[in-house]
Amino acid sequence: GVHDTAQVMGAAASYADQYADMAVVSAAAVAKLTRNVALAAVVPLLAARHAAPGGAAGVTGASLAKAVPGFVLGFLAMAALRSAGDAQLVA
Repeated sequence: GVHDTAQVMGAAASYADQYADMAVVSAAAVAKLTRNVALAAVVPLLAARHAAPGGAAGVTGASLAKAVPGFVLGFLAMAALRSAGDAQLVA
């Protein structure tokens, strides 16, 4: 399988060149980045749940906040900023 975002985009570009279908590049980008955003939400939740003394019942807002790495918040902030910029271009 293809796991890295750059590899997904490279595979999509190769497919687009081979079959003259540029829509596949957009579809690949949306699919991969959607997965990345989902991971940004799920991984800290699972980390907090695993580290909490009582399992899922022991997860608190503080333990969840401690489990979220700063780069995840940065990624989400930059994704939101880029989306807002793209929305301004369309409007």
